[in-house]
Amino acid sequence: PMKIHVLYNTLQVIGIAYVTTALVMLIPSRAVQVAIPIAMAAAMGLIVHLCGHGDYSQTGNFAYRFDRIFWGLFLPANQHSLQPNGYYSYLLPQLACNALTMCGYECARLLKDGRKPWAKAGVLLALAAALFVSAWLVSFKVPVIKHIYSASFSLLVAGWIIVALAVLYVVTDIWRFRRGTGIVLLWGQCALFAYFMSHVFPGSYWSVSEKCLQGLPRLVSDARLVTVLNAVGAMVVLTFFMAVWRLFRQARKGW
Repeated sequence: PMKIHVLYNTLQVIGIAYVTTALVMLIPSRAVQVAIPIAMAAAMGLIVHLCGHGDYSQTGNFAYRFDRIFWGLFLPANQHSLQPNGYYSYLLPQLACNALTMCGYECARLLKDGRKPWAKAGVLLALAAALFVSAWLVSFKVPVIKHIYSASFSLLVAGWIIVALAVLYVVTDIWRFRRGTGIVLLWGQCALFAYFMSHVFPGSYWSVSEKCLQGLPRLVSDARLVTVLNAVGAMVVLTFFMAVWRLFRQARKGW
C-alpha cells in the first residue's frame, strides 16, 4: 500500500480528461460547453498564481505543494504519492488537461460544421494565433513550465496543437495529399495502444532493436548516436505490433 500511486501517470490524466469531456458533451447548451474549458483553465492559472504568491520554483509552486497537502489529508507519511515524481503535479493541472481535451473536441466540431474548408482552416489558425499571443502576454508573469501545466504552457501547447491540426487538415482534406500518410494515421489511431505497450513492455522492444542492430556500434563511434539508432529500431518494432493490432481489430469486425 505504501508504494501505490494514487494519481501518477499520463494515462490516468488522459482518462479523467476523456470522462470530463464526455460529461460536458451531454450539456445541451453550447455556450456552457464552450465556457467550461475556459473557466477550468482560468481557475487553474489563477489558483496556482494567487495561492502560490507568484512562486514558480521547483518545489515552491502551489500546484506541487497542493498535491502533497491534499494527499497528506488521506495518506500516511512517506506514502509513494507524496514523493516527488520528477516534480510533476497532477491535481490542479488536471483542470488544464481537461480544458485542452475539450479544446480538441471543439476543434473537431468545427471541422464537421457547414463552413467551407478554407474557412475552417482560417478559423483554426486565427484561434492558434490568439492562443500564442495570450501565452506570450501571460509569460511575463507566469513562466512556461511543463511539469505543472502553467497557464502560459497550456496556452502555448493549445496553440501548437491547433496549428498542427490546421496544417494536417489543409494537406489531407483540402489538398487531398494522402499518399504516404499511412504511418501517421496508424500512430494517430493507435496512440494509446502504443503508449501502453511502450510502458508495459519497454525492455522487449529495446532488446529486439539491439539484437537486430548489433553491428552498428562497430560502425558508429558516438555512443549517443547508437542510442538514437536503437531507439529508432525500437520504434519500428512497436510500429509493427501496432499494425498487427489494427489488422486484428479489422479482421475481428468481419467475423
